[in-house]
Amino acid sequence: MFINLPKDIYPKIKLQITPRGAMAIYVSNAGRYGYAFDARGRPNCWSTYFEFELTADNQRQTGTVDIGSKSGIKGLPNYLIHIQVMANPADVIPPSAANVHGQVLLGPTCPVERIPPDPACAPKPYVTTVDVFTARDTAHPYRTQRTNVSGAFNFILGPGAYVLRAQSGSPYPRCTDLPIEVTAGVPQRVILNCDTGIR
Repeated sequence: MFINLPKDIYPKIKLQITPRGAMAIYVSNAGRYGYAFDARGRPNCWSTYFEFELTADNQRQTGTVDIGSKSGIKGLPNYLIHIQVMANPADVIPPSAANVHGQVLLGPTCPVERIPPDPACAPKPYVTTVDVFTARDTAHPYRTQRTNVSGAFNFILGPGAYVLRAQSGSPYPRCTDLPIEVTAGVPQRVILNCDTGIR
């Protein structure tokens, strides 16, 4: 969901988010006002893109999130958006699901590898999007998630074969697909490596 709020009405915006069995995830709130995720911002507006998902402890497969802000002009009312979040049938987590978590790393970060290794040249986290594909369909993502500033991601997946793919740049960084096999109830940690092109 994309929210554009006029800067003249909300000069010092501070969104108040109240989760109840679901959560709102900021995907983008960066850059100049009026410009944000996928260039869908509006001039003279604060622009924020949200994605929503149910909390892991929610057993009802439905929840709500309230997003609101106070008006910055006397006489103009505050606003509140009430969002109901429901799981799609394909998103319902089976009892046999397992946690797959990991990190996307960029490397090399220095032109020459040193012996012993220089800590300053260690691989660095990469903020990007990670797609999960089933082994039967590697063209259409089954799950998608944005990594955080540490390059970390976390998926809950049912048993089966999958391919994890971090989105590459052009021409770099180039990220390598990672095939995985998920076993019922067995968590696993993985690393997705992206080549910076530095030599």
